[in-house]
Amino acid sequence: MPEPPLQAAPPPKRSKPGRLARHAANARALWANPRSAPSVLRGALLGIWRSRGGGFYGLGYLVTFLLLEVRMLFRELAGSDGVLEFVGSQALEYLLRLSLLSLLNALQAFVWPLLMFAKLGPLSLLLLLAGYLAFERVLRPRLEVAFPELRKPAGVADPDSPP
Repeated sequence: MPEPPLQAAPPPKRSKPGRLARHAANARALWANPRSAPSVLRGALLGIWRSRGGGFYGLGYLVTFLLLEVRMLFRELAGSDGVLEFVGSQALEYLLRLSLLSLLNALQAFVWPLLMFAKLGPLSLLLLLAGYLAFERVLRPRLEVAFPELRKPAGVADPDSPP
């Protein structure tokens, strides 16, 4: 009885490019076409927001992360002796900052409601509730018009809404 022919193994799936590869691709695209900066930034920010659900929590995460990153950038700029030193130190510390300090900022942004509670106490619970209601009733419809990629397809449950 003849043996069945051997089948070739399927090609390995290509994984998503790593963080450094994505940053390098973005840098090359920006160098080649500086006018693409707003769309690259928009895509990156929307990606961060969508990775946290694209709702009220995701927006809070994004805003907290941006505030922490901007504060870190200004702190480093103020601590340098000049623009050339700042640029040079940023180039040398890119991997460290990208991995360690941004990770710490991401962890802090992950618990942004707790940071708010630590600063404002019980008042933060009322502010969170008011913020959530304002987001759902006023801001979300406007954001979904401005950013159609945030719209939930029909029939998909919203992770922010109660079951």
